[in-house]
Amino acid sequence: MENAMTCKSNFETFCVQEGVPSLYSVDITNVVEELIITAGNIRFNITPSSNGSGASDVNLLCFARHGAIPANSLYDYSSDLYKAPLVIRSPLIGRWYISVLPVNLTKKFEETQDHDVKVCYSLESQMLQCPLGKVGPNCTMSSYALQVVLIPRCVFSFVFFLVPVHF
Repeated sequence: MENAMTCKSNFETFCVQEGVPSLYSVDITNVVEELIITAGNIRFNITPSSNGSGASDVNLLCFARHGAIPANSLYDYSSDLYKAPLVIRSPLIGRWYISVLPVNLTKKFEETQDHDVKVCYSLESQMLQCPLGKVGPNCTMSSYALQVVLIPRCVFSFVFFLVPVHF
């Protein structure tokens, strides 16, 4: 893919408590092959005890929905950003709403007396776009503009064909 646009949040990192969702939006104005949402610089505001459960128990759930705010029970796409990015192939043009919800933080820090456990992260979105004239997976297919050609048959009857337009 030759064209890629990467957007990072204006803030270095966000720090949020367990169960408190953060909401973002991404506007897609042209045909895009993939929209990729990743979380980086994931860290915690306190240090876990050695007896706490592993970091693999922590989830940074990401929900995406086209044209409406997602919920953990109503979304178009989802992923655990702590484990893998959210990849949306051939996303629809328009506004996408992204919700990030940290869960199981207190499980990781179960012996800690501080109940103000927060996870901090930075969010990044990347849109991969094919070069002009290419489409499809990995931009391997050619795209063509088509025009309709009508051929009259009988009274009030036509046959139509789609033919490529040459520029």
